[in-house]
Amino acid sequence: MGWPAIQPFQASLVPTAGCNQLNVHCCSPPQFQQCLKVADRPGAAVSLSDENTLGYRSQLGGRSFNTFLSHGR
Repeated sequence: MGWPAIQPFQASLVPTAGCNQLNVHCCSPPQFQQCLKVADRPGAAVSLSDENTLGYRSQLGGRSFNTFLSHGR
């Protein structure tokens, strides 16, 4: 079983305490920086889309990330 995952628009669902495993899916290039800010709040891992956002991995510094396959692959 994987970590609980959210999209950035679901940030309000993340508890303020007690959530130590969370994965934020960053799928959209225009929203990439906002997605990283959402992930920073709980110290979450970031998931990058192989099709849309994997190319942004150089902007992650030392941050942990996962890669997920886009729908239909």
